Amino acid sequence: MGKIIRLTESDLLKIVKKVIKESALSPEPMLTGADCVAAVHFSENEVTVSPSSKGEITEFIKTCLTTSLQTILRFQPDNQRFTGSYFPIPTIIELYAGTSSTGSDEVNAKKGQGRLIALENIAKQALRDLKLSETTILRVLTTNTTKTYRPSEIDRHINRKTTRPDPNERICYIKVNEVTTRGLSKQKVGTLAMLLDTYGDQFDVPEDKIVNVIKILQSYSDIEELNEYLANTEHGNLENFINNTIQDGLTPFGSDTKERIEIVNHLNTISNNFGMGNIANIINKYGIISLTLNKRKTSGDEIYGNMRK
Repeated sequence: MGKIIRLTESDLLKIVKKVIKESALSPEPMLTGADCVAAVHFSENEVTVSPSSKGEITEFIKTCLTTSLQTILRFQPDNQRFTGSYFPIPTIIELYAGTSSTGSDEVNAKKGQGRLIALENIAKQALRDLKLSETTILRVLTTNTTKTYRPSEIDRHINRKTTRPDPNERICYIKVNEVTTRGLSKQKVGTLAMLLDTYGDQFDVPEDKIVNVIKILQSYSDIEELNEYLANTEHGNLENFINNTIQDGLTPFGSDTKERIEIVNHLNTISNNFGMGNIANIINKYGIISLTLNKRKTSGDEIYGNMRK
């Protein structure tokens, strides 16, 4: 029979602290909000870009992508294989193509497709110039790129042969969204949770300090992990903690509306930067906050499909 080892509460705390200390960091890719756009004007019926213009635009797109390069490389699936979690890179490249009113719907659709291909080829060359592998380039141009085609908005009941084409409808775009790496270590999130729990136990709750602690959070994972840490307190989760400690309208000691709005705005800013939409809302006149954390795909197979080793 195996030996039974009984652990005291002190022993358990030491083990927990050791696990937290040794656990991996939890940074993940996020949009910075910065972007740059290259406009490409196509003449009527044209679906190619002149070599001189193509070279100039390619160099511009390459420059735009440079600040995101380290994040792109860091969060490729094979580089995340041994981290325990997989974080998808947000949309980096957006391709937009349009056509003017001349031509039938079928003809214009073919022109739109041709222009999207021309834009994609520019983006592909820019990625090649950054020395990325063909596999990584394909991933970026499929998983991290969106394509939009918009035909002329002329009323379908109007005879197109009687209208003059609008050249502005043939201006196409390549947009590059800057991505960076953000996120705290599990150890630091745990420290923030302990701080919040301490503040929440005080008779005169320091709402401003609670707001400042929550504003330290950088990534969606930070919010998820803080929520998990607080699950082990009397509050049960982050939503309950906020509503239990910042009691707007429930006490005679003044309004905490400002603090609640700051918390909601910060959590939603983080969530939107990671493509998760708004997760926090003030739902009634008493300032009660509703916080809904959406489950994300975190395994490599869910995000990228089965990876070959």
